[in-house]
Amino acid sequence: MTQYYYDPIYGQIVVDEMYYPIVDSYYFKRLRHLRQLGLCYLSFPGGNHTRYEHSLGAFHLATLMEKVIKYGDIKDDDKPRLIALLKLGTLCHDIGHGPFSHMIENALHGEGVKISHEEVGAAIVCHKLKAELKPFEDKYGITSNMISQLMTKSAKDEPLLKCAEELVSSDVDLDRIDYLYRDSHYCGKHAGSVRQQMNFENIWELSDNDGIPRFELTNDGINYAEDILILRKNNYSRIVFESKHMGLTAMFEKAVQLAAEYQDSEFGKRCKIVKETSMEWNDSISVTENFPKIWGSIYGLFDYQAFNLIEECPDRNVRSIIREIRSGDCYPSKCRYGWEDIHYLTKKVILSLKNDKDAYQLRRNIENELSKLKGIESYQIAVHLQKYSVPKPIISGTIKGRLLEEVSGLSRFLIDDVKSQYVVELFLDKSISKSNEDVIKNNFKDMICQGKINKIK
Repeated sequence: MTQYYYDPIYGQIVVDEMYYPIVDSYYFKRLRHLRQLGLCYLSFPGGNHTRYEHSLGAFHLATLMEKVIKYGDIKDDDKPRLIALLKLGTLCHDIGHGPFSHMIENALHGEGVKISHEEVGAAIVCHKLKAELKPFEDKYGITSNMISQLMTKSAKDEPLLKCAEELVSSDVDLDRIDYLYRDSHYCGKHAGSVRQQMNFENIWELSDNDGIPRFELTNDGINYAEDILILRKNNYSRIVFESKHMGLTAMFEKAVQLAAEYQDSEFGKRCKIVKETSMEWNDSISVTENFPKIWGSIYGLFDYQAFNLIEECPDRNVRSIIREIRSGDCYPSKCRYGWEDIHYLTKKVILSLKNDKDAYQLRRNIENELSKLKGIESYQIAVHLQKYSVPKPIISGTIKGRLLEEVSGLSRFLIDDVKSQYVVELFLDKSISKSNEDVIKNNFKDMICQGKINKIK
């Protein structure tokens, strides 16, 4: 049956009867218990929205693409199939997220876990939603494996699948459009009325390029894409990299690390299971056998369940951090350095980080080095330092046959502007004495701004 949802961003969202069984499944409904922005609500009280409404929002944007596809320059028989691929891809794209999404996953990867939420989502689609997806196979020839390829960005030979991937996972895609507007709305950083810009017929055209369908930005679409890129820049600087939010995130990561290493705790045991199981994940047979272990241990938990498990760790330091987070008390920020402040030797170390796991390990090493003072423990120090994403071309095509960055000077500027948003920040437990605080701050400054990073290699 067709279901109707009221959304504060778009108004009415319609989920017709073919798609409703997916929305009504346990795996989709659990997204109600996963906050979209982790601990951001402690900095922005309205930022309590979840991956449930975000996924419905991305799905709604996919329905707005129906007219673009309907009047597109591709075979008529392919149009309903492409619409279904796009709607299924947006609906399911976040279904594999674990508790606290990227926050816990980054810490798990730092501890040696090899599986990603995209792979978990692909396993759910292929092994747990077969019945819900069977009507799409019967009507459109869309298999669960095709949807899993959309989620893992591994579409290869199927032209329609590659076309759908452009709007499910790219630099200007429906997922990004929804979460940027939604995050700014709920965090009070209003981006204006999104409804006035939702006529996608003016934004994209669907064309056939030697038998391969492509979504291309129109002239109006180029301006719209620039608006999205500006919104992305603003959201990162005003929300994602807001100081208290980053401090609480760094503290939470410390708690996850300590609890995961405490092998006698329930959370530590579960992390060990996920780590060992993820080593065998690539084998399709082992996915079927090991999914219950991955899901039952960590990935299937709600945010509050994971929070409680971490807090139950016998380590008093873990409990201390979680108590402070629960009350919204962040370690005070003591140093915050932008890219222009960082010494070139330190920049070389940062630029050499290959992935989030490397960045995780560097943060831990810096904290351990700074905690060598008598009476200081590493749990009292939290560092925010991430992998530097070297600016890359924005791979979005336009009707002019060129990339967006080739026809938009603003998009080129925004690529280069990545540097202005990069920050390294030090947070210290307020119980640290003033004399020790000064020493730690000076040592941190030496590492970051004076290039004495060799201390922690």
